[in-house]
Amino acid sequence: MVISKLREAVPVSCIPVEHVPGSCTTSTISLSIPTLRAQGQELIQNAREMSPEFQLHLKQVLQGGLALAQSGELAKEHMENTQAAEHSRDARHRAQNRSQIQRGGVIYAADARQMVKNREAAEVEKTKKQLTRA
Repeated sequence: MVISKLREAVPVSCIPVEHVPGSCTTSTISLSIPTLRAQGQELIQNAREMSPEFQLHLKQVLQGGLALAQSGELAKEHMENTQAAEHSRDARHRAQNRSQIQRGGVIYAADARQMVKNREAAEVEKTKKQLTRA
């Protein structure tokens, strides 16, 4: 939610710096880590005239921002991998042959044994017919 609010406020008016006369470019919110790193270096260069304490605090804030951006990218990548794994697992689950082969309620053990005997007898009869044809 914070990011969406920041993106709504992308064009930000800037304060002209004394050592850059007459140039006031519009700042934008960086959407990539390399761009964020470059903007941080530019800020550090612009803060050379400031006090050492301010430079130290600025550097710490920029390092923290970069660390958060990198951890956010890693979390996003991990989430994408997790979602991809879930999708593939769901696809495998749906692809399994789950056809119903028995109808009409519970099969008792005696009935199952009789079905196996009938199937084996049918197979024997079928192979005898094939042998007599050959």
